[in-house]
Amino acid sequence: MNEVVTLTGLSNRQFLEAYARPGRVGLSGGTTLIDKAIARAERHLDNEGRWSLWSHSFLFQGRRPDGHHWVIESDLQINRKHIRLGVQENRISKYFDERLYTTLAVLDFGLGEEQVVTLVREGLELVANRARYSLRELVGTLIALRHPELRGQGNVLAREKSLY
Repeated sequence: MNEVVTLTGLSNRQFLEAYARPGRVGLSGGTTLIDKAIARAERHLDNEGRWSLWSHSFLFQGRRPDGHHWVIESDLQINRKHIRLGVQENRISKYFDERLYTTLAVLDFGLGEEQVVTLVREGLELVANRARYSLRELVGTLIALRHPELRGQGNVLAREKSLY
């Protein structure tokens, strides 16, 4: 059985600095409209229809020479005259704001060093190749959330070289 450890009394920064390690997976839940929409959509996975605590996941890369922990994630980044929808790298400091990110988790799958290196390498390959965030596949996921018989199958709207 997996061990669940609930911690209180730590800031997001303290929590992530203490538990972020290369190859671990982070989960977040937040207060933005998109976070709430995802959490609400995931209620179909709960027998009692409860909204999910989680709306986003990311892979910890580890600390770089700049002293910061970095993550690989599929994200929407909007800058002036430029929208990037897909796999990208961000510092974990993005998740330090408790007003935006109200729930955090770190999953440790006990991976060996070689597995961690492979996982991070493949994640960086997705970043380098600018894998796109697939809105089409997201719609396919929403369909599967509403129709349990589709959950064990491949995404009905899957695309090559996309990630969501």
